[in-house]
Amino acid sequence: MTTLQTRLLGGHALALTTLLAADIAGSTLLATAAFAAAFLTLAAVFAVMAGAVVGGVANRPTSPLAARRPGQ
Repeated sequence: MTTLQTRLLGGHALALTTLLAADIAGSTLLATAAFAAAFLTLAAVFAVMAGAVVGGVANRPTSPLAARRPGQ
């Protein structure tokens, strides 16, 4: 994993922990903010990992996506 992925997963774990603590404490505002942060960090993790997969496939020399096509 890259450093960005590790940091995003750490931020997601922190947001989930905050969400749990806010729910136990009964703070609706903090729980809402923590839920939004958890959603955003999870979406960012998926975007970064999808980019890594696409980048890895495109840079692989045996990939059909990277192969030269006739006429190019």
